[in-house]
Amino acid sequence: MRRGKFAAVFYRRFFASLVLAFFLLSPVSAWACSSIAVGKDASATGSVMIARTEDSTAGSKRFVVYPAGYYKKGQVLGTDAGFAYTFPHDSYKFTGIPEMDANSYDPDNPDAILDLYDAGGVNEYGIACSATNTTGFRQPNSALDPRPRNGWTETNIPAVILGSCKTIEEALTLVKEIVEGVGMSNEAFLIADKNEAWIVEAISGHRFVATRVPDDSFAIIANDMVTDYVDPSDTKNYRATADFERYAKGDNVSGEIFAIRKDDKLDVAATFGSINAAGNTYRRWRGYSMFAPSLNLEPLTTPANSYKLYQKPDKKISAADIMEFQRDRYNGTKYDMTETPQYFGENGRETEAPRDPTSRPIGHYTHMETHIFEMGNAYPGEIGARFWVGMGQLEHSVSLPFYGLITDTHPYYKTNIRSVPGVYGILGTRYQSDVAWYIFYDLAFHARSNRVKYGKPIKDYWRAYELKLVAEQEKVEEEMLKLYAQDPQAAAKFITDYTIATADAAMAKAEKIRSALRKHIAASSGDLFVVPGDLAEPVNDVTLYSDMTEDERDAISTILGPGYSPISSTAGVSVDAEAVPLSDAPAVGGYAFLLPGAAFEVDLTPSSDTSYFGKVKYSFELSGNALAAFDNDLEKVKSSLAIFKTFPGTELEPVEMVGLGGLVTLEDAIKHGVAKVTQMIDGGVYVTLDFFLADGTGEPVFDEGMLIVCDGKIDGKLVDPIWVAKSDTRVNSGSGCFAGTGSLGLLLVATAFLLVGFRSKSR
Repeated sequence: MRRGKFAAVFYRRFFASLVLAFFLLSPVSAWACSSIAVGKDASATGSVMIARTEDSTAGSKRFVVYPAGYYKKGQVLGTDAGFAYTFPHDSYKFTGIPEMDANSYDPDNPDAILDLYDAGGVNEYGIACSATNTTGFRQPNSALDPRPRNGWTETNIPAVILGSCKTIEEALTLVKEIVEGVGMSNEAFLIADKNEAWIVEAISGHRFVATRVPDDSFAIIANDMVTDYVDPSDTKNYRATADFERYAKGDNVSGEIFAIRKDDKLDVAATFGSINAAGNTYRRWRGYSMFAPSLNLEPLTTPANSYKLYQKPDKKISAADIMEFQRDRYNGTKYDMTETPQYFGENGRETEAPRDPTSRPIGHYTHMETHIFEMGNAYPGEIGARFWVGMGQLEHSVSLPFYGLITDTHPYYKTNIRSVPGVYGILGTRYQSDVAWYIFYDLAFHARSNRVKYGKPIKDYWRAYELKLVAEQEKVEEEMLKLYAQDPQAAAKFITDYTIATADAAMAKAEKIRSALRKHIAASSGDLFVVPGDLAEPVNDVTLYSDMTEDERDAISTILGPGYSPISSTAGVSVDAEAVPLSDAPAVGGYAFLLPGAAFEVDLTPSSDTSYFGKVKYSFELSGNALAAFDNDLEKVKSSLAIFKTFPGTELEPVEMVGLGGLVTLEDAIKHGVAKVTQMIDGGVYVTLDFFLADGTGEPVFDEGMLIVCDGKIDGKLVDPIWVAKSDTRVNSGSGCFAGTGSLGLLLVATAFLLVGFRSKSR
């Protein structure tokens, strides 16, 4: 018996029963998760995507690679709930995010892994799985076909599927065999390959439904049953237990019919599921409202019907978008919880502040980890996916990149230790400096103790770092695929080394920020926290017209006037980023210093003859001699720093940036909300800019809050300038900029990449 002691199992099950009862009865569960599935045509990169937040107060997480043959043919993988799966062959290689401690640690046998909760992973054949999304059965179904005591649970869904299946078809067949045979708990999970994603749901103890995500659509899942319609005859898009419709009509129970129909179709979720609990429906509403705001949906408040499962996004969804979805706390809505204080209940345990229970956010304090799987079309099966894993609560943590080809993870990700009593109440954990989860979790715990003064600077810092990593992957993948074509083992070593180094660097940053924050809290708890200055890095990012917000598009259209044809949203775009070392940047005589930066060349392939422009985000730090030019005085930086620009390969005479009054210093820009300056903890100054760059000649022009900076020539390309700064400078207004069909206006907006300061486990 698990842990060799009957008492241990008894008390654990007793506690689990109490918690499950709480989950089923409470409108706001402490254990919940939020998932998204995206079809390849709805994805910004053409990749099928599945992602989830794993939320629970049950324990801490590891991230590992299970080598091929980790489970041997004939080996039984079981749980203390009674379910047992026998591997029909040696298991395939796959990645997993298992728990340490409460479920996977046996003090009598430290090397045994008995109860995994692997959460999600990808195997060597390019199959991904994300599980541990507990739902609920409607009571009539529970009576007719009760959940089996020894049924398949979220505990090892990923290990069974990823260790056993080469294809989606094999996975669906295995699901059918297990669910209709042994049975299953009230579970929902996602499986995907590079061509398609499926949502699988148990609808009663021995019945299931599965639906294929349409290529042009996405779906949001949040602990409610979600399947709204199934057509078993269409096996390309649906799978289901053969008698599920007859069973729904109550044919096997005299006179009882509890099916709920919509448009003369059986609404599966409303018929079989426990749906629209307040803590769930608001999260689903938030997900749909983020990616398809034009739907104007409202939260559902009754179990009479469910949301339409699959919706088309207003614009294509990227992994970076999903990261923001995963940390969202109803940002900008009437339920906004971005600034709510950290709150501890009467029992001393952390919880959400006592407020409207309907507004449980996606970015909940109980995040154990988050993951996003991008099933790239260009990846061989062995690479499988690019995926992102965030340890701890993503609101104040960071998603880091990994690939299915990796053969190992950082040692701090693999450590499997028992938790010890500590400051986190229900988590029962204490900071461990050699464990990745504790490093990121502990920083987030302290950051949310004051979401305004501590949390926001840290969140902004990690978001900037995340976007840098997103941009970096194009070069990383190019090198990985080139190596893979010549020597797959060399490619595996390259990408393993890269991801371990990336994780190591992020943990070092997290530990440095954590140390500074703890000192800051002890010394001046009411002051704004400042992220350590030596962590600041210049950040460049290019966003094209098709990725802009509707407000930005409207503003640009207003400036351009009638008859202007913007870049088509279907335009082919390639972005090539080349870092330019400071020593290689063009020297401009008579100026105090050059701002470190990078040159971007963006090739545009429009669908029609038009003008070209993109939004360029830029961040830099002033320190050392650069800052000494302003007597190391923040106010002098604001009042006397003027920003200029020049371009690689063009004459070096800088062109002034023109402002509302004919002059834009940092002080002017800050006053008008078009730039941001931050004092770092080491005295350095961090500056952020966000402007639009146009393909054209002439000087910059500022009009109605829109700033355009021309790239010097009309050639179907955009080149990001090297920015040059000079102290004690006054400049005159420019005469405007022309690009292709006419004058463009471009926006200088404060983006502040780096600001001052810094289970059931119903997942």
